[in-house]
Amino acid sequence: MVDGSITFSTKLDNKQLQKDITNTTKKIENMEQKLAQKEADRLPIVE
Repeated sequence: MVDGSITFSTKLDNKQLQKDITNTTKKIENMEQKLAQKEADRLPIVE
């Protein structure tokens, strides 16, 4: 005879995680652009 049951909800809210991932991706892209610019500035002048 079953007395009762327990149900656990496993639904996750990923909204904040998605915002953090987007923010981190933008920061990485910004750093890549800065690095590329600094590398371009260091290239020797060839005449």
